[in-house]
Amino acid sequence: VQWQRNGVALSGATNTTLTLAGVTVAQAGRYSALVTDRDASLESAEAVLTVVEPPLLIQEPQDFSGVAGRDTLQLQAIVDGSEPLRHRWFLNGVPLATANSATLNLGRLRDTQAGGYRLVVTNLAGAVTSRLAQVSAALPPSITNTTGNAKIYEGEAARFSVGASGSGQIEYQWYRAGTVLVGETASSLTLTNLLRGQGGDFSVVV
Repeated sequence: VQWQRNGVALSGATNTTLTLAGVTVAQAGRYSALVTDRDASLESAEAVLTVVEPPLLIQEPQDFSGVAGRDTLQLQAIVDGSEPLRHRWFLNGVPLATANSATLNLGRLRDTQAGGYRLVVTNLAGAVTSRLAQVSAALPPSITNTTGNAKIYEGEAARFSVGASGSGQIEYQWYRAGTVLVGETASSLTLTNLLRGQGGDFSVVV
C-alpha cells in the first residue's frame, strides 16, 4: 500500500490505515491509496481532506477619540481564518445589528456612540474576541443663551452674558467691533460709566 496526497506519494505511508496527527492547513488535499501486488495495481477513490482554521486576530481594533459632529468613527480589525467568517460588533455588550465585517463604519461621530466596542469573529472551527476598544466623543462648544441688545443712559453700566456648553474647559473672549477686549475672558462682560460714543457691537467667541 502507498498513500498519496494530490497524486504525490507520502513518505513512509504504507499501511492500510493513514493517520494524520495534529493536522495543519498544509495537509489539506486529495488522498488516495495505491495498492499493488505481483500481478497488478489498483488506486482507490480519492478522499478530500478539508482543514478549517479557527479565527485569528492579526490586528486588534484601537481606541478612538474624536469630536462629535466633526470626526468620522471607524474601527478596524484584521482577521485570518477559514471562510466563512462571521463578524459581530458589540457596543457596551449590546450587538450592533448592521455591523458584519472586520471594519466598523459609523459615519459622523455622535456623543451616543461613546463607549466600549468589541469584535467577535466565528467560523466552523471556533471563535475569537477582540480587546475592548474605547471610543470617546468630545462635544464642541455651543452657545445656549445670550443677553440681547442694551440701551442705556450716559454714565450707566451695561452687562452682557453668554451661556455655553461643551466638553472640557470652556474659554471666552469678548470683542468690540471685531477688536479684542484685553482681559475680558469671562462668560459675562460688564461695562461701567459709559460715555457717548462708547457703544457699539459687542460679541464673544466661545
